[in-house]
Amino acid sequence: MFLPARETQNTRQKFEDRISAEGRFASYARGRLTYFLGRQVLTIIGAAILGVLVSPKLGFVALLVALAGEAVDCLTLRAFVRRGNYGPRARAASVGTAAIQAISISICVWLGWGATAGPEARFFAVVYMCGAVINAGLVYPFHRRATEARLVIYIIAIASLFALDGFAGRGSHGQLVFDFLATLMLGYMVYTFIRFVLRSHTKRIAMERDLIHRQDMLDQSFQTLEARTREAHHLAMVAANANDSVIVTDREGRIEYTNASFTRVSGYTAEEALGKLPAELLNSPNTDTEAIAAIFKARDIHEPVRMELINRTKDGNDIWVETNITPMVDDDGIVQGEVAIERDITQAKQREKELADAKTAAEEGARAKAQFLAMVSHEIRTPLNGIIGMSDVLLSGALQRDQRETVQTILSSGEALLTIINDILDLSKLEAGKMEIETIPFDLRAQLQGALALIHPLAEEKGLSLSLTFEDLPADQFMGDPGRVRQVFLNLVGNAIKFTKSGGVSARVSAVPGPQGDEIRIAVKDTGIGIPEDRLAHIFAAFAQADGATTRHFGGTGLGLAISRQLARQMGGDIDVASIPGEGSCFTLRFLTRAVDAAPKTSTCKATGGIAEIPPDIRILVADDNRTNRLLLGKLLDRVKPGLIFAVDGIEAVDKFRTEAPDLILMDMSMPRCDGIEATRLIREIEALGTAPPVPILALTANAFASDRDRCLEAGMDGFLTKPIRRRDLFAAIADFAPAHLQAPAASDTLKTVAL
Repeated sequence: MFLPARETQNTRQKFEDRISAEGRFASYARGRLTYFLGRQVLTIIGAAILGVLVSPKLGFVALLVALAGEAVDCLTLRAFVRRGNYGPRARAASVGTAAIQAISISICVWLGWGATAGPEARFFAVVYMCGAVINAGLVYPFHRRATEARLVIYIIAIASLFALDGFAGRGSHGQLVFDFLATLMLGYMVYTFIRFVLRSHTKRIAMERDLIHRQDMLDQSFQTLEARTREAHHLAMVAANANDSVIVTDREGRIEYTNASFTRVSGYTAEEALGKLPAELLNSPNTDTEAIAAIFKARDIHEPVRMELINRTKDGNDIWVETNITPMVDDDGIVQGEVAIERDITQAKQREKELADAKTAAEEGARAKAQFLAMVSHEIRTPLNGIIGMSDVLLSGALQRDQRETVQTILSSGEALLTIINDILDLSKLEAGKMEIETIPFDLRAQLQGALALIHPLAEEKGLSLSLTFEDLPADQFMGDPGRVRQVFLNLVGNAIKFTKSGGVSARVSAVPGPQGDEIRIAVKDTGIGIPEDRLAHIFAAFAQADGATTRHFGGTGLGLAISRQLARQMGGDIDVASIPGEGSCFTLRFLTRAVDAAPKTSTCKATGGIAEIPPDIRILVADDNRTNRLLLGKLLDRVKPGLIFAVDGIEAVDKFRTEAPDLILMDMSMPRCDGIEATRLIREIEALGTAPPVPILALTANAFASDRDRCLEAGMDGFLTKPIRRRDLFAAIADFAPAHLQAPAASDTLKTVAL
């Protein structure tokens, strides 16, 4: 009979519970209560015999004593059974009640023994005691301590009776010896009986345990067989109904089984395929020979193989399949055949080709976009260089008030257009994943104070207060990208000023230590128009603002916040925003950094916007093919005009380097005949032949990509100025790179870039 697993477990658990200490005690207690009346038959018979042999009164007293001991024992056990209390304390208490019950029986035996000196009384007492011992021995497997207590008391009682008779001289010596030997014989018989009972009980427990174990094994075997039967049935159903082709081959590699999908995909019926080699049916002239060799190699070493290859259908069409061939190994490790699962991936291969073509087209589009942006940047920055530069020149001279306002308007418009160009370029780099974040030491406090000084006139113009506070920074120097931190900070403060009519803008800087370094938090709070809650999630999207009216009223492209958030995330942080319409907004820039002790190199051009001083006797070679750019540089550098040397292309720049021996070179990158990169290489080759120190060469270009800076560095240039050129940036760069005999050097091993 096969039992369910749960029922088998229940049977095993019941057996273990029954033979445990608690289970055996429960059986003992219930057995004592169940056979209470049966035991009293012996008690009543003994009392009646005493009544006949001695006196009815003595028989009645013996009956009462025996029943009193039984009552104490059984009432206690009954209480334990009712409460289900079979623990150690209950078992210990039951040993005491068993002793009481044994003492009561011993008293009865004493009464019968002492009532008469005749041999019949002794015989009765010994026989009665043997019955009590047998009764106690029967429950030994269930309650060992109680049985031992009873036996000790019974032995002491019999021994005491014989000892007392010997000392008192009751009966002849021969009679006492005879009675003692008879008692020993009865005791041995009782011992033999009890031992038989114990062995029988032990064997029965062992048989039951073995029977349960065998039943477990039988049930497990049945369940395993049943599971394998179900598995085989399921596998057969899976193979028959699978969408993939299933091919089973024998030891020789010949087909034994194919499913319906094989017929649907290949066109061959099962009857046509049976007994054939798969290669006979499916190989095509276009099947990769290396793939076929790999399959045969895997078959020879009995290893699974998975690959993609071309199969030919019955009607002669080539299809791509993904095949997974696995050897079938029995329990003895012998290969019985192979199972191959093939999936038609022809459409997937077609889609893969289409995706590859689309990727190629997208890459070509991205290259075209990059080239277009570079061209637009260069072509727009070149005239902007003239507009902004000449406006800067005019503003440095004496102008009437209305003239200054006109020139300032031209300059502001040019700078606004430049900002749009820079934003579009930054967004393009971020979207392409080509935005590089520097990790250099910089002075956070100085960077933010300098940025605030640049934008302070805008706040003054609107009558707004502008403040910057620092809260418990661990240091002034941090590792990071100062240019990008400054860019995001200027954008947040600029937006706050733009959207605030009255009140003010405050910036609060704090640092929060963390496991990955310090998290810098810059909270920019304003008292402006605020942002509706339903628009907070959209303001960081490219070309998005709170609403269309905002764009019409305040202007802007809506790129600033989108770029700022992406920059913040590239620096390991983000930008959070909280706003109440009509009360103001708070934008919090967060980015990861770490404090450092080393101070970064500072530029001669201070953050306050002051103009650096350049040596008046410096000789500067300007190489630029654009007449407007040369004219602008001539006016910007009018204080060193006697030392200015101009070249219209790279070839002329190299020639004038040889003849004029300039102290510094401003080199345009894009020039006819020979561009600035090639001209720089030629100049460095000439310098390598001599002993004079290299002349500083600063790139002067309208190209604003990181790749352009890398090309300049590889060619041997020292600095990088992006057009449009501002007077303060130009003077700062010249002051930094002026030769040692003209000005103390500012050491730097890296390419310097003046950010506009």
